[in-house]
Amino acid sequence: MKNLSIFDGQERRSRIRFPIELGARYTIVGREGEGGTGSTVDISSHCALIASACELPPGTWIRATIEWPIMLGSVRPLALTIHGEVERSASGTIAVVL
Repeated sequence: MKNLSIFDGQERRSRIRFPIELGARYTIVGREGEGGTGSTVDISSHCALIASACELPPGTWIRATIEWPIMLGSVRPLALTIHGEVERSASGTIAVVL
């Protein structure tokens, strides 16, 4: 995985982003079976940034499952499923607006 540097400039976003690296896999809506894997870079209430070797065109709708680091009932790993539109994809990352 490439080194993602921490941004130290002035934050212009209205929502706080939480830097968290968790495993993620995604499928392209309407083209089930097509997708990829990666890991989250950061997550906010409105957007998720996913590091992935694949680039997707803006406007692509995806469904992503993020491996949450908590067990459900001490039996099954909890997963966060998001559904959103690719806002941009470049330099090994996919920005998904939820």
